[in-house]
Amino acid sequence: MYKTMPNSKEREFIYNSSYNKGHISTPSMVAHCIGLSTHAKLVYSNILNYIYKKGEFAFPSIYRLSISCSCSINTIIRYINELVEKGFIKKEVPGRGKSNRYYIIECDKIPLLKVSEMMWEVIDTLAKKYGWKDIMKCKNSILSFLNQNKYSLHHMEIQQNTINHLNALFLHVLEKKELDIEILTSNFIFKNQSII
Repeated sequence: MYKTMPNSKEREFIYNSSYNKGHISTPSMVAHCIGLSTHAKLVYSNILNYIYKKGEFAFPSIYRLSISCSCSINTIIRYINELVEKGFIKKEVPGRGKSNRYYIIECDKIPLLKVSEMMWEVIDTLAKKYGWKDIMKCKNSILSFLNQNKYSLHHMEIQQNTINHLNALFLHVLEKKELDIEILTSNFIFKNQSII
C-alpha cells in the first residue's frame, strides 16, 4: 500500500475518475479472523463499503453483491447468513421486493473476533518456536476437530483463562498428541455446541 499518494494519475483514477471511487477499509482483525471464511470476509468488506458511502446501514441488493463479489446468488446468501450467524452483521428484511438492510456490528461486540485475536496471540508466540508451517497445520487440525464434533469458535465463551487454554490446546497438537472431546469440555465453554 502507499505511505503517501502524491497527486498522480493513479490517485486521480482511484479517487475521482473511476466509477468505484475510493477504497475499502476493513479492520485488520476481520481480514485475519480465524473462523470466518474468505468469501464471508469479501462480502463483509463490500457491505462495509456501502455503509461508508450511505451512512448507518446499507441496502445493496443480493444481485449487486453477487456481481461485486463474483459469486452466485446462493453463495452470497450463504455468506451473508454466515456473517449474521457469527455476529458480524445484522440483517433486516423490510418486505417483498425491497433490498435487505445490513448493519455492521461493532468489532468489540463480536465474540468470534475476541477468540480469533486470542488465537493470534498464541499463534504468534508459538510460531517463533515451531514455525509457521507447523502452526498452520496445528490450527487446521484444531478447527477440523471442532467442526467434526459440532463445536464452533463463535460459540466459545471468553473466560479469564481462555488464552491459557488455547495455548495449551495448540501445544497439545504441536506435540503430536491426539485431540479428544475431553480436552474441549474440560477447558472451554461453548454456548451452543450443536450448531456450527
